[in-house]
Amino acid sequence: MLAGKPTSFRSLPRKAGCAVTVSEGYFRDIGVPDDFAGAQQEIPGLLHRHALFLDRDGVVNVDHGYVGSRDRFEWMPGSLEAIREATEAGWHVFIVTNQSGVARGHYDEAAVVALHDWVSDAARRAGGTIDDIRYLPVP
Repeated sequence: MLAGKPTSFRSLPRKAGCAVTVSEGYFRDIGVPDDFAGAQQEIPGLLHRHALFLDRDGVVNVDHGYVGSRDRFEWMPGSLEAIREATEAGWHVFIVTNQSGVARGHYDEAAVVALHDWVSDAARRAGGTIDDIRYLPVP
């Protein structure tokens, strides 16, 4: 109710300046003691997930040396399938990589970010999810 009048969630933002998001995700109300107690038992089990950390060059892609663009990126055989299978098993998937090509001026960080966005999109098209890709531009 808003000012004594029935209100639906969808009309609330217009009437009260609030934002409402409808999603299919998990939600657990903890506003009453019984719900809070239930959440204490339920939520820890939901937060436990295995994680797969993959080095990029030589594991995810063939290491051609200074791979900073799509035209130099070649998937290692089985790497997309491994990412998909880990995703299907409920695992987080992370890629980590040193990028000396940035430190040595072969390409810039924007190129690495664009390549990693493409890699994540390709994994998604293959049925996998890469949760995050981190790089360190060291020489």
